[in-house]
Amino acid sequence: LLVPTLNNGLNYFILVYNNPITKNRRYNMNTFIQNDGGYALTNFKKRKIGNCVPRAIAIALEKSYLDVWNELMDLAKENGLFPNTERCYSYYLLKYGWHKQKPQRTANGKMRKLKYFNSKNISAIVHTRKHLVCVKNGKILDIWNPSTYKAGSYWIKI
Repeated sequence: LLVPTLNNGLNYFILVYNNPITKNRRYNMNTFIQNDGGYALTNFKKRKIGNCVPRAIAIALEKSYLDVWNELMDLAKENGLFPNTERCYSYYLLKYGWHKQKPQRTANGKMRKLKYFNSKNISAIVHTRKHLVCVKNGKILDIWNPSTYKAGSYWIKI
């Protein structure tokens, strides 16, 4: 299903996936929606890896990809960091009022998979295994589906 969307006056399409096999289970499951965070609207060459940090932040903050990328680069230069390190993007998120939270756990203490991450009525930037992804109101927003990865620490706006 191709759905048109509007982000800061920029039109682009997102691809919506829903798994009919798991739809009627007892638990709520997040739906994957393909979203590049506005990357296609930049004049950058296509990248396959390494741009998850600005993409997840751009989606969560509803800012343009290029603005987030430039701000992360400036912050990284000021502090002598790389823009996709946790230390750099943590500073950036704190600047916008986002705070780090401990991982969500199941009843027996295990970390939840991203598809079972409780994101009802919240926007979160979730750290998974070597990846950063935005989850909003039961939707995993990224260019590929990381739903089987364990959801580690996450940032929410407080």
